[in-house]
Amino acid sequence: MACRISRLLPLSSLALALLLGLGCARLNFSSHLAGPPLHFRADGTFKIVTFGDIHWDRANERDRRTLKLMDRIVETEKPDLVIYTGDNCISADAASITGAYRDLTAPAVKRGIPWAAALGNHDGEFGHNRREHYEIILHAPGTVTRRGPKNIYGFSNYVLPIASAQGGRARALLYILDSNAYHADKDLSFYDWIRPDQVQWYLQTAARYKQANHGAVLPAYAFFHIPLQEYELFWQKGKHVGDQREEIYCPRVNSGLWAAILEAGDIKGVFVGHSHLNDFIAGYHGLWLGFVRGVGFNGYGDDPHAFKRGARVIELREGQRAFKTWLHLEGDEIVHQTLCD
Repeated sequence: MACRISRLLPLSSLALALLLGLGCARLNFSSHLAGPPLHFRADGTFKIVTFGDIHWDRANERDRRTLKLMDRIVETEKPDLVIYTGDNCISADAASITGAYRDLTAPAVKRGIPWAAALGNHDGEFGHNRREHYEIILHAPGTVTRRGPKNIYGFSNYVLPIASAQGGRARALLYILDSNAYHADKDLSFYDWIRPDQVQWYLQTAARYKQANHGAVLPAYAFFHIPLQEYELFWQKGKHVGDQREEIYCPRVNSGLWAAILEAGDIKGVFVGHSHLNDFIAGYHGLWLGFVRGVGFNGYGDDPHAFKRGARVIELREGQRAFKTWLHLEGDEIVHQTLCD
């Protein structure tokens, strides 16, 4: 079951402001700014490979096909970071989930490449809950995934700063957000949404890094699983490249995250999975929204003649908000999409 864009129920600006105001009054966010474990290369670039919708399930034959493809992509691209954007593992018990992350992150870990993960709606759906699933991720080898604030909704809410090649303070930020899973009231929305306290955490975090950077916003990019309602708007109104081969499956309730991004002024690109057969990236009013494209053969849409599996690659440059992005597909097919400036 999924929502259609025609049935969306947006929050009014006033309602969102009231919610954020209440959240701001109640929340006690830590003022600690995380130190950067990541850094730009000497040539000023930083490359990210994103893997979406792996749906790992006990290392079956389809998982082995997925692993082979991911290994080839990581070997060829040689990224500085691998990000798993959710629906990573559908195994049920702790031992299977632990083994799954050992296997599906092996292409990065064996090459000494750090990796980070967001939760999807299927992670924690089959047996272990989302909290337990996330604890396993936090203790997996090679990860830079961080424990999110305990007093906001969801689990995979954290920020990864990227330092210059020489080290020092952050030069760019990667926000990982928990787009959550399913809402209890299916008549309101089948999928859950990014909640007001998560949005408020993002705004406060962005403000703190801006203050630490002498009043200048840092270039930032966001990664999570379920797309925002605005993906449809960007596809219809913005400059776009790539395919939309299925519905944009999103919550019916608008989270207000786009409004927050406009207000903060730091995020240049948002990248999600969830809809396996979409791979477009669209720009509108200075922001780019993109799908990462499904990589897992366990998920739906497994027709190599119709839609090859693959990954989105994103290349950042120190001191710039613009980024390059392309798709790396089966058979080492490279689809150059755009320079997003």
